[in-house]
Amino acid sequence: MKKYNDENYQQVIKELEDTIKTLPFVEKAGVILVEDEIPMAPLHVDDILPEENFSTYEEVSVKGRDSIPESINDVCQHQVRKPAVSYGGDLVIQPGQPATLQEILWNAAKQYGDHGITYVYTDGSEGFQSYKDLLQEAEKVLAGLQKLGLKPGDPVIFQFKDNKKFVTSFWACILGGFLPTPVAVAPIYTEMNAVINKLYNSWKLLSKPLILTELDLEEKLSMLEELWNEPSLRIETFQRLSESPANHDWFEATDESFVLNLLTSGSTGIPKCVQHRNKSIIWRTIATSVKNKFNHEDISLNWMPLDHVGGIVMFHVRDVYLGCNQILGHIDHIIQKPLTWLDWIDRYRATITWAPNFAFSMLNDAIAE
Repeated sequence: MKKYNDENYQQVIKELEDTIKTLPFVEKAGVILVEDEIPMAPLHVDDILPEENFSTYEEVSVKGRDSIPESINDVCQHQVRKPAVSYGGDLVIQPGQPATLQEILWNAAKQYGDHGITYVYTDGSEGFQSYKDLLQEAEKVLAGLQKLGLKPGDPVIFQFKDNKKFVTSFWACILGGFLPTPVAVAPIYTEMNAVINKLYNSWKLLSKPLILTELDLEEKLSMLEELWNEPSLRIETFQRLSESPANHDWFEATDESFVLNLLTSGSTGIPKCVQHRNKSIIWRTIATSVKNKFNHEDISLNWMPLDHVGGIVMFHVRDVYLGCNQILGHIDHIIQKPLTWLDWIDRYRATITWAPNFAFSMLNDAIAE
């Protein structure tokens, strides 16, 4: 930046370097000046326009609540939270930024083809898949899906234990315009349980789509035909689809194209399906990368399941956009031994990682023990 070449700035830098060098334990010193942003604190409307007095009260009825003594008025007043204004600045989109997830994978394969994903399996072994290989392998699964007669816009329910098969199938769907719809793997498939209920309700909600899985789960999933009394269940495996020759004929996606189905938990009934377009995921990905100054030199570590928005969108898709190396582990490792998370951070030299609050509680408990 031009302002940093000013003589006054250079003099300040020199004085800092000279001062640091006078310390007895310092042999050499260098000072680098970088530009950073100071985030703007949230502002309440009352702070900006105090004369308007935006603070109001609303009446809330508490009739019929056993915990309220009779002596208390039937109606209480609660202050409504004041409206707030928070502005983080305009998101600057550089020319040539991708508009679709297809472009994200293409860019990663061409620009950072040697970077990729290290899969940590449940038995402790590892496997690496470069972005170049990911694209090629996804095109094989794409061809297999197209042979089944799937059309752009068709949902595909995912049932995967293996993260590599999940990721490759995910990008195959992205290339073909199909909508990957992840659902967690059930503990057992011979009787109804919370996960099987969600799987069934999601399958019905989406008009009985294809269920894509792996060979190890195929037989278990086939038991659902009898459990659900549904002979029309369509199940296909990653292994069979990946035997097809690669197909480079992709769906012509736009930023408005739907690209991913994410399901609500369904804890209060039938799960709802949230459909995401390319542009919502792209903008979210670019915004967090710019704000946090992430780049292709970062090393990302995620162990949350890929059927979780944090695992698939907040981390995996963002990391492919960055072209950075990413580590994908299994949540079982951390549940069984929480300190494994810290071991992985050290082993892989991770610069980005995350977890919901429960993981930090597990860490505290493990350290206390």
